[in-house]
Amino acid sequence: MDVASGYLLALFRILSWAGVTAFLYREAGPVAFGIFALLRGTISILSYTSLGLGPALVHAIAKANARDAIPAEPLSADTTVAPPGIVALGYANTAAEPVPAGNHEQAVITTGLHVARLLTAFAFAGAIGMALATESYFASREVNAGWILLATLALGCGVATRIAGEPASAILQVRGLLALDNFILAGAEVCWLLVVVLIPLRQIDSVAGAWALCCLGTTVTRVVAVTRLVPDFETGGPKDPAIMRSLLRFGGGITLAQTADFLYAPCSYLIIQSLLGPSEVATYAPLVQIDSALLLVVAGIAGAVFPRAARSFAAGNLRELRHLYVRGTLTSLALLIAAGIATMLLGAFALRLWLGDVSPQTLMLLPLLLVHTVIGGASGVGRAVLLGMGRVRVFMKSSLIAGSANVVLGATLAGPVGWGLKGIVLATIIVVVARCAIWMPWYVLKMTNDENRLTNQAQNPKD
Repeated sequence: MDVASGYLLALFRILSWAGVTAFLYREAGPVAFGIFALLRGTISILSYTSLGLGPALVHAIAKANARDAIPAEPLSADTTVAPPGIVALGYANTAAEPVPAGNHEQAVITTGLHVARLLTAFAFAGAIGMALATESYFASREVNAGWILLATLALGCGVATRIAGEPASAILQVRGLLALDNFILAGAEVCWLLVVVLIPLRQIDSVAGAWALCCLGTTVTRVVAVTRLVPDFETGGPKDPAIMRSLLRFGGGITLAQTADFLYAPCSYLIIQSLLGPSEVATYAPLVQIDSALLLVVAGIAGAVFPRAARSFAAGNLRELRHLYVRGTLTSLALLIAAGIATMLLGAFALRLWLGDVSPQTLMLLPLLLVHTVIGGASGVGRAVLLGMGRVRVFMKSSLIAGSANVVLGATLAGPVGWGLKGIVLATIIVVVARCAIWMPWYVLKMTNDENRLTNQAQNPKD
């Protein structure tokens, strides 16, 4: 159900965006459509203000649940009562001091709510700043900037209200209600489409306002779901500075790793524009869209694996972690290979149907693109397992190193070597194979190969 709900959410996001933009294009014209797409893409930068709070809370709550499962009194002087994963992470206290059950999760949730409030306030401030900057930008270009100001502000407020709902989303995921959380998000997408089309809304500020209200509804629904469906949910008590630092450190690492995405397609666009010219950008752009579309094929798998990986690691169940990784990766690989074969067979027809006249070079580069799309897409499960294990620093470093290598290698092959667009794609293949097909399987299997690894770490901290 978790995987199916993830695919349903991805489908509804595509349908809502396609439906709203198509309606806006027909009713308000191509200029309004273009401006709205630009604003939506620009305001997405505010999503980084969440600092990865959602995944950080999932990981922290899973660890807190395992810690709360430790008996108040030790079984014996030489018996470890905590799950090995908790001992190895330094979360278990095997001394005689009792630990009241439930206090650790409550402390994490209380601190997480405090962090969410701070980040939400920061996001609202960022929304106001971006709205004013956007208004100034368009006013200098003789465009009616009043409704652009309102549209940008509404989109920014929508992002901020979603950040406020991250703690509730994390609680639902850890408690095995990921499917419900996905259904809530999917429902918001459907509501946005229906409101825009049925009222109807023909101005981008009103379309953006409808999206902001749907985001608010998402947060409220998540909170209601937690209070109604999680009977032992509690908040209150003092905020823990150590937990706050841990959340920000974990989430900040995820955010920094996500910025490595800029080192792939966006930087490739800049390299192509600088070294090869705008006509080559037009040749490369359809390939990026195909890559993004194919990754949706496995979008639901990694999302379902992450909370389960966090719970399994907190319980010290390395066998389950390894099973999640191997099965999820093989499933993703099989799906992407099938999708890649279909793309090879129908790609030329689909591109001509979509764009009309298609560059022969685009069709020639399509098989090369599919290589790194299949390999890179199948590594999404490895990413989920690494984050579930708390290996955020390792993941961050690997992302930044690979992204930087992609930029350097792409610029070298496209420019000095003289391979042009083929060099850009080959650079990505080399980097993706090195990181996703060689390093990641080796590292994940190494971390999950020894059932006694975590216990040994607890007994020999220097190892």
